[in-house]
Amino acid sequence: MRSLAWVLLLGACRPEYGLVSNVDVDPAEVLPCGFTPVPDTDLRAYDCNPVFTGTDESWTDGLGAVAFRAQPLLGHALYQLWYTSPPKAGGGGWALGHAISANGVDWEPHPNNPLVVEDGGWDATSMDQLAVVWDARKQRYVLAYQGYRLDPVDSEFGMGVLTAPDAVSFTSPIGRYPVLDLSVVQNGKDYCWPLSLDWSPQGYKGLLAGHEVGDQRCQIYGFETGDISGPFQLTSQLVLPAGPEPYDKAGMASAAIVTPEEGPMLLFYVGFAAWVPVQENVVTPEGYSLNLATSSDGGRTWVKDPRNPLPIALQGEGPSHVAAQVVGPRVHLWVTADHPELG
Repeated sequence: MRSLAWVLLLGACRPEYGLVSNVDVDPAEVLPCGFTPVPDTDLRAYDCNPVFTGTDESWTDGLGAVAFRAQPLLGHALYQLWYTSPPKAGGGGWALGHAISANGVDWEPHPNNPLVVEDGGWDATSMDQLAVVWDARKQRYVLAYQGYRLDPVDSEFGMGVLTAPDAVSFTSPIGRYPVLDLSVVQNGKDYCWPLSLDWSPQGYKGLLAGHEVGDQRCQIYGFETGDISGPFQLTSQLVLPAGPEPYDKAGMASAAIVTPEEGPMLLFYVGFAAWVPVQENVVTPEGYSLNLATSSDGGRTWVKDPRNPLPIALQGEGPSHVAAQVVGPRVHLWVTADHPELG
């Protein structure tokens, strides 16, 4: 199915050009369409959603996973999008592309797409759950993703990492193997998949979905590392538990933490209600919804918003991925979902 990107706002390289301080861009003032308040929330949804449905490039038929980023460039916001092709029938065959936009709506794909092509390694079946950050200390982009190879005898599953000085020339800093092996129990937890990645001068922080051995609820845990190549400090304390609410009783599939200029920290996440089998020994989430939790103590404790799930229906299909970033006094929120009609 084809993934769609929707835009919502919450009020509140060795690149070719030099990066400057954060800029304040109000999309409502520069986009061709306006924003309409979403009832019973603090969100405003773009009136001309979806903003991205693909690029009609010959190497991809639809979209697999996506990652967004707004970056200051000479005093203006440059929007970047990384996206994968969906796995081919029978599994595998993914590739990674990149596109840029001056407004977050009109996208121009990179002429050298695809940038990375699956080569039969440990992640031969899938490159999913993308998250991209800019490491200002080492002047490079860092892309983290969920990779796996389904094999009747020897499956592999982990978090992969690629780095690039220019957002497109990605290579592995550790060789072709996962930076974090998710196929084995670590720190007493059985981890499901990476959820998010963030960078600060102190190092990297991120979120992982994981569960106690024997319990299939993929709840939110944290990790830290000074170097994205590891080793990782995996936290055993829950960041946010799954359930008992029905909208996330089976777990969380995507998450993004942001700290607005005012007010509490915000944790947007995609919860899911159940697991469904897709083949022998393989299950997938079902019943996605967009949800919010807040923290007033620096992220030590989180409280789920009583208005959950947020009423973002997306033509009847629940959102499968969320990305959030503070740009000026606003939170930019990108939501992706499979569209039942566009194929």
